[in-house]
Amino acid sequence: MVRLLIEDVTLSKDHGITAHVRFKGGTTQTITLPPAPPIGELRKNPAHLVAEVDRLLNDYTHGQIAAILTHKGMRTVDGAPLSRLSIRNIQQSYGLIPRYDRLRNRGMLSMSELAEQIGVGRATVKNWNQAGLLRSHLYNDRNDCLFEPMGDKAPVKGKHKGLMVSLRQMRLSRKINSQHYDEVQYEV
Repeated sequence: MVRLLIEDVTLSKDHGITAHVRFKGGTTQTITLPPAPPIGELRKNPAHLVAEVDRLLNDYTHGQIAAILTHKGMRTVDGAPLSRLSIRNIQQSYGLIPRYDRLRNRGMLSMSELAEQIGVGRATVKNWNQAGLLRSHLYNDRNDCLFEPMGDKAPVKGKHKGLMVSLRQMRLSRKINSQHYDEVQYEV
């Protein structure tokens, strides 16, 4: 059908795309389109999303941020739900300071540094953290954390033995109780 109406079309690309259309009857028409934006501009995340990720990195991990923003209805440039990896990509692409560095800048200590400061082993620090005796902050979605410096508020080794024994007993009972098997009873 188009062949019956159009004689030929000439395209030229200067500051945009110009199409010169010549119809069968001799009439001509010129159509000019603006230049397409670069692909980088099309794939760019909205400024409000980047600002929100930057703000949330102070308090949350990538996975937590993805859940928060997805709950608010925010999406990726493609319209997909936000994920831990998409938040990490935003953080890296826009040069946002990682959560680990933000916590370190606030004076947080690694497990080894805190163990050395308090004068105990890493296992004790881990146990005290699980017991809630230390203030820790997750910096990734693998449950790795940094610790607030304790100073003179540090727990004393041996003082919390009763608490630690009851925690071990609770963990053991969870392991025993969680090993259930799907059983089916029937009559022959």
